[in-house]
Amino acid sequence: MLDIWPEFPIVVSYHSNPNSRPRGVLNVISALQCNRRVCEINLLGPPKSLLKRFTALKVAFTALTSLRVSSSDDYEGWSVLPDSFLGGYAPCLRSLELHGVSFPALQKLLLYSTDLVTLRLERIPISWYISPEEMASFLSTLTKLEEVAIGFLPLLFPWHQLTQHHVPPATRLVLRALTSLRFRGDCWYLEALISRILLPLLDSVDITFASQLVIQPTFHAPLLRELISSTEAFEAPHRADLSFHPRFVNITLSQPEDMANCRTLKLGALCRGLFQRSSLAQLCNLTLPPLPTLEHLYIHCSFMRAHWINELDNTQWLEVLRPFTSVKNLYLSDQLVLYVVRVLQGLSGEGVTEVLPALQNLFLPGLKPTGAVLKVIGNFLATRQLSGHAVSVHY
Repeated sequence: MLDIWPEFPIVVSYHSNPNSRPRGVLNVISALQCNRRVCEINLLGPPKSLLKRFTALKVAFTALTSLRVSSSDDYEGWSVLPDSFLGGYAPCLRSLELHGVSFPALQKLLLYSTDLVTLRLERIPISWYISPEEMASFLSTLTKLEEVAIGFLPLLFPWHQLTQHHVPPATRLVLRALTSLRFRGDCWYLEALISRILLPLLDSVDITFASQLVIQPTFHAPLLRELISSTEAFEAPHRADLSFHPRFVNITLSQPEDMANCRTLKLGALCRGLFQRSSLAQLCNLTLPPLPTLEHLYIHCSFMRAHWINELDNTQWLEVLRPFTSVKNLYLSDQLVLYVVRVLQGLSGEGVTEVLPALQNLFLPGLKPTGAVLKVIGNFLATRQLSGHAVSVHY
């Protein structure tokens, strides 16, 4: 039926509904058969029957500019794209996204996709391990690439294939157009990748370390710290947000909102419960460079009742807060007020101003303080007053 219409560009989209039987598969296949006119393909959770017939076409999509294929199955029966996928040829491709999908012949396709601007390879299955060397080689051929996202399934990453003592190459590959980097995986993988590439125009970073969820995470990323320190876009952050979530923690650095091209740096870790604060402390102390311009610190918690926060050693809170020596304004969500202020109030002697020495204001938005909270806050204010570094509280 498509033959009766003028040769307009065709956008093919399929979004699965897990609560109903697949529908429209034949219509999608009919549209895909007009391969010379298809400019965009979005297959999100396609049934195996659709993906099998799509990959069996073995024809080139010479007008295709955007391709997104996402598998709904994270742990078994992953979709594997054959070498003949897209006929191995998509010269106009500008955006490629694969989520939970294996494509061993990707490098071959990229040789002809020199106009690619966006590359997202996320939830990469264990069956398709791409070494840091191979990944750097992929990226180096894409001279117009502006955005890249790389993510591995955290519980299934092949840690045994990584060496913690990798030898970096003598020269790095320069990705001159890349401005945005997102990564989900092990810090050793990221370090090995960074040791092979240079990113002179980078202005957006979003990294989550996802090694193991059940043991104490350990992060050692000197090359990432060097990258952040040497990148002009991250030189003068104005605000930091520390966030606790049920399964992960993160820190986001940002510049004033009124600045043009406001850049952000986000670092996080997949972890739970007792490991969250130590993981956040490592991210702050081992990964971030000094932050002399940062004046605003927000600490958020998405838990309704985070009992584990009170069970941890106070020294972990001190390690989280220690890097923020220039912070003047501290904002706390109501779940954290009692614990953080109690830790600060417990400091004595010279230690009173060792943590957050420049603090002037404590903001507790939306809090209706009880007697216990008021007592702890009062003790904290008195301690700071005696040290000569008074703090004002704002409810």
